[in-house]
Amino acid sequence: MEKTEIVNMFNNRNEKYYNKLKVQNRKYFDSAYKLYKENKNDPKLGQYAKAWVGKDEQYANLTWEYIEYLTTVEHTGFGKGMDRIYDGLVFNKYPWEHLGIGDRKSYRAYDLTMIAKSLFMISLYSAYGGLNDVEKEGLYNSYKGYKPQLKAFCEFKISDPDKFRVCQIKGAHFIMHKELQKYYYYRSDGKAPNPRTQGQEVMYRPEWHEAGSIKIENPKEVKSKLMYDDEAVALYNYYHSAVYPKQERIIWTKMLVGDNDQAGGAVLAKPLKSASNIPVLVVGYADPNEAWRTGLVVARGWLPIEQTMIDYKDIYRYSLGEVNDSYQYERYNFNQEYYIALIEKRY
Repeated sequence: MEKTEIVNMFNNRNEKYYNKLKVQNRKYFDSAYKLYKENKNDPKLGQYAKAWVGKDEQYANLTWEYIEYLTTVEHTGFGKGMDRIYDGLVFNKYPWEHLGIGDRKSYRAYDLTMIAKSLFMISLYSAYGGLNDVEKEGLYNSYKGYKPQLKAFCEFKISDPDKFRVCQIKGAHFIMHKELQKYYYYRSDGKAPNPRTQGQEVMYRPEWHEAGSIKIENPKEVKSKLMYDDEAVALYNYYHSAVYPKQERIIWTKMLVGDNDQAGGAVLAKPLKSASNIPVLVVGYADPNEAWRTGLVVARGWLPIEQTMIDYKDIYRYSLGEVNDSYQYERYNFNQEYYIALIEKRY
């Protein structure tokens, strides 16, 4: 139903407005524009303009109606205006916002090019068509009235692509910092985070922050800004079906950092120690407020979430930790490289 509604809107735009103006511009625009550049005083400019406008200013009025349609047509899902429809189509097409910027501009340019040509011919008509002052004022008032709508149609906002990456995948609608922060869970003095003795948030404390420009002092805030595990699953499922359908195993860096033009384009705060190393992405739970759901859960590679989990008295959970024969927690695997994608906002 959504596709049918969109197709109908595009067909209505083309049949009622775009195609008719296209035919009229094809007849007169190129010749009039060429003559205007060569000789702005040539009386033939008025002939071109009046022929373009047509009887009862038919095509001038059609231009205003075209702008009205573009800025008021309403889609049940995407909202009001063809620009919202364009953005909705792009939103559904690309996994990350910045990848669709070119398409959003191109969709708008498709209409704006036709409108700009039509406005040029209307301007010629006003200047060379022998109109009286009242008739000229009427044309100007029409343009002035539609100018704010047309300007709004041209514009769209994006999150700063130098700082953020906006995920548009269903089930993973979030804005994350472009720079992935690096943590290190084993210090030179032999200390490692131990939730049994140091509390549930110990692995999020700033002392483990190794590289990156975003150092958060409150461990609970770090925990609240982690990607949720169901979001990591949504990312994996999308890339597995849409980008890497023939690959059984997908490393998370191919989704967030990439070697593919559909990847998120995030950057690691510090280069990997080895090109063959698979770093670990630390993620949280769907409900990070549940007290027993703590410890590190990771999206490493192969599967969307690799959980080597160990329960300790139903209070703490760890992953990639090492335990002794009595299932007592000892330390994290310090040979791993751990990264965190900080989520700034969900929508």
